[in-house]
Amino acid sequence: MSIFQRVASWLANEVITKSLAKSETFQRFAATTHKHVSKVQSQAAEATKDLKVEIKPEEVKAAADGIKHKVTNNSFIGKIKKTWAELEAEGKALEEKAKAKKQ
Repeated sequence: MSIFQRVASWLANEVITKSLAKSETFQRFAATTHKHVSKVQSQAAEATKDLKVEIKPEEVKAAADGIKHKVTNNSFIGKIKKTWAELEAEGKALEEKAKAKKQ
């Protein structure tokens, strides 16, 4: 931005700001807008208070346990764990057969 553009922008901002500050119509508009925005904010705050639901720690733990159970039993990780357990059992059976043959 050139110096000329900066000066023109600053000058326009000064003129607009001062003229709006002196305007009774703009002041009424700003006050009315502020009142409406404040009213809507307070209504929103009341609505959120009404919508808040108290969740007990036991309910959270039960839900987390249910999710954990589903994840470990139905997911890829659950399948890996199941396969690992099967391989361990098969390995133990092979070790027992090898011991039996040596005796």
